[in-house]
Amino acid sequence: MRNQAILGYAKQVRKLIESGANPCSRDQNGMTALHYAAWNGNCDCVEFLAINCLGSFEFLKKGRKSLNLRTKCGYTPLHLSIQSGINVQRCCESLLACGCDPSEKDDFGRSSIDLASKIANNDQLVALLERGPEVQKRLSTLFERLKTRHQVRFTNNNNEARKIDNRLQEDEIFCCGQKAFTSKERVSTVLKISQKAVDDAVWYQERRRKIFLSRKAS
Repeated sequence: MRNQAILGYAKQVRKLIESGANPCSRDQNGMTALHYAAWNGNCDCVEFLAINCLGSFEFLKKGRKSLNLRTKCGYTPLHLSIQSGINVQRCCESLLACGCDPSEKDDFGRSSIDLASKIANNDQLVALLERGPEVQKRLSTLFERLKTRHQVRFTNNNNEARKIDNRLQEDEIFCCGQKAFTSKERVSTVLKISQKAVDDAVWYQERRRKIFLSRKAS
């Protein structure tokens, strides 16, 4: 799911969540799919993952949200969105509306507000992060709109799949077929989506190589 979040494949991310994938699953750097989506400015993925953020985190810790999970450097998705500067206003609005905490500090003692004022030098973004009455009202309206548009309604089968997921530590449906015992149908869905992501990435790299060679020749 992290691969799809990096590439901005919102439809594939939705299919994975609907199939029971864990939004709190993290890689070796502590990054979730929401971290990657925010870092790359993929607004649709950020909106969807921010609304459907409930998952399992660490062994037997259920009911955790991915919104304020920190990477190994202490970054929340909000930190990474501000640092990247890609579609930052829309991504930050979605994260704040869904409950991201701008006062959370990274391992260097910097909050999201600190990053916006000192690094991004964006007064409009600082005003958003400080969440005055007018901003808070706008964020509440945005939350209801995002909830209506993106919230996944789980069936009984999907609920059962999520119960299985919650028994596993840092689990996710991996592209290589790990933990395939959870559900054949779910693994099949993931493999199809992952193959498309790989094919697209290969096509993109080949296209870049051809452009580079043509420029070098000229």
